[in-house]
Amino acid sequence: MAQSPSKKPMPQDFEDLDFTVQAEEWNEYELKDGAIIRGRVFLSRIQRDPYDPKNMGLEFSTPVWVVRAPVSMRGQPNITQGQPVAGEKYEVHIDKSHEPWNVYRIVRTGQKLKIKLTVNEVNRYVDKFDLRGMPVYDVPNGVTVNFSEPEPKKGQ
Repeated sequence: MAQSPSKKPMPQDFEDLDFTVQAEEWNEYELKDGAIIRGRVFLSRIQRDPYDPKNMGLEFSTPVWVVRAPVSMRGQPNITQGQPVAGEKYEVHIDKSHEPWNVYRIVRTGQKLKIKLTVNEVNRYVDKFDLRGMPVYDVPNGVTVNFSEPEPKKGQ
């Protein structure tokens, strides 16, 4: 039996929408301390409410961060990958940033979906170094989303 449009559907009622990747780029942040941090997030799923097509749910990957630091900033590795990092940290000024939009196309509707990883600040942990000896940073972030209107159906 079909569910009434006036009722909020349960998550299992949502339909998965296929999408294509038009652009997925790395963000880049040049820091005052001499390091460069690159970051990236990926769209992994789009779901749509069949009773309210404008209601969509999006799933993203956890951001991936890569640090490049001069040899003079590197140290003896002292943290375990995958474990939470704790300790004193301080804010590092971002001298230059590049935050491009990732662009996707929803196959069924033709809509363009843009997402952007945005960084609020960058904090460096005191005397913490990853498995490659790179300094460790805490990078609070968010994701901005922008949808275009659905493309009109052919013949309209």
